[in-house]
Amino acid sequence: MSPLDTFTAVKQQAKKILAGITDVEGQPEAELMLILCHLTQTEPKEWNTDPTQHIPPALQNKVFALLNRRIEERIPVQYLLEEAWFYGRPFFVTPSVLIPRPETELLVDEVLTYCQNQAKKAVQILDIGTGSGCIPITLALELENKPGLSVEICASDISSDAIAVAVQNADHLGAAGRVNFYQGDFMAPLASQRFDVIVSNPPYVAEADRDTLSPEVEGHEPALALFAGEDPLRFYRRFAQESREFLAPSGVLILELGDGIAAAVRQLFDEAGYSTVEIKPDYAGKDRLAIINS
Repeated sequence: MSPLDTFTAVKQQAKKILAGITDVEGQPEAELMLILCHLTQTEPKEWNTDPTQHIPPALQNKVFALLNRRIEERIPVQYLLEEAWFYGRPFFVTPSVLIPRPETELLVDEVLTYCQNQAKKAVQILDIGTGSGCIPITLALELENKPGLSVEICASDISSDAIAVAVQNADHLGAAGRVNFYQGDFMAPLASQRFDVIVSNPPYVAEADRDTLSPEVEGHEPALALFAGEDPLRFYRRFAQESREFLAPSGVLILELGDGIAAAVRQLFDEAGYSTVEIKPDYAGKDRLAIINS
């Protein structure tokens, strides 16, 4: 085996290719792993990243071809592969939907904890702005066959293209029929229904901050799911105004937060008369979730 065919050699070459666009520690290796898993139809856990692990030349050529296209077009690797991993599962993604982020897994964790702590035998969950469907599909699969618990999950998105992606993911991942998808603005498709949990990762990037985004995000991810217009609190205001109509008694609203807006979101819901607002950090210690009780 040639030293050039080892995992270490391929990783070093990936770092060289990506050096011009990222200085984030570990990102080249993470992107390399996504590509290797996709091309070999394996899961990340199946790669032990042994420095001497053999990478055949034919596979290397495919890897480097994708990385070079990644550089030339500044396209996120997930869109190149049409695949993004979330909560240990591969989700189909296109530029019609946001790429699922690790931070959003914390939102799923919070809903799972809520369900585990409930004495109720039936829980109704709604995801607003579902995109790829990663949140409701993951919840459906994680809550499957939980003793004594019946779960009804709905999800909506204003984009019909996003709904099509979400439905495809539900079919592919074994959640078909366990999530009810609706196309429409905000909560409009769910008139008269009540939910114990409403979750969302809403658009929160102000238009004035567009230039701060990387070309990968600004140039490829859907503007409809990214930008809140001139007011980064725009959709949080809508939740504060409209959620009570859809929340069951003692219901909870769980929202993902953009950087630097936690205090303003807390004040917004306090002033709207919600009983409690709890802010929780992400892995990096940034305020990332607002858990709001009706």
